[in-house]
Amino acid sequence: MLSTDSGSWRSGFSVPSPSQETAQKPRPRLPARPWGLPPLPPGVGPVEKFADVSGTPQGQVLEGGSFDTQGNLWFVAIGSGWISYLAPDGKLVPVVNCNPLPELGQTCEPQGSRWLDGKLYLTSRHRGILVYDPQTKELKTLVYTYRNQLFKGPNDLDFDAEGNLFFTDPWATGPGPNLSDRTGAIYQYSRDGVLRKAMDSGNFPNGIAVSPDDSVLAIGDCTAGRMCTRAL
Repeated sequence: MLSTDSGSWRSGFSVPSPSQETAQKPRPRLPARPWGLPPLPPGVGPVEKFADVSGTPQGQVLEGGSFDTQGNLWFVAIGSGWISYLAPDGKLVPVVNCNPLPELGQTCEPQGSRWLDGKLYLTSRHRGILVYDPQTKELKTLVYTYRNQLFKGPNDLDFDAEGNLFFTDPWATGPGPNLSDRTGAIYQYSRDGVLRKAMDSGNFPNGIAVSPDDSVLAIGDCTAGRMCTRAL
């Protein structure tokens, strides 16, 4: 079972009284940032624009950033189906488009990406889980159904230390949902090729991550406004 934390206040926190507030020394004002953004916290460096891909087919609704071992930042464009990367010098390199020809049917709409063993794994709303091999230049479908039913629209993914793949499947973004079933699921695709459903009661499970010590799976349930965790 998943355990949830609604984020409510816990004991141990206190609100200073007006007299305490006036007794406190005022904090020094930090320099204002452009566009009306608040100052950065201490120890956090300035955020700078690395590259601008707006106005290109590869920049239509960006998602799923992940680095390869060469320092290239890979990402996807939901709106156009492009899988691309930015080289360390900021150069845009289009790689492959996962959309079929328009006359062949639904677009791919890629979402998340993660690297494992030299291959790029991707979630897509309409084609399930994809794998791109940069050595062979092949893009293949890893899995797209569970018990002969289409996924509802895979969103994000992550791996544990053993190479097992976990991914979210929220409803209403892919070909499989219907209004009578407004629930999202979490799946595990094991290293040996077995697909299991790990959770099926989420509202809209979106982001997902395995903890650094490989002991906890964390899921952001978007529309429910909560974080869910599961021991691995």
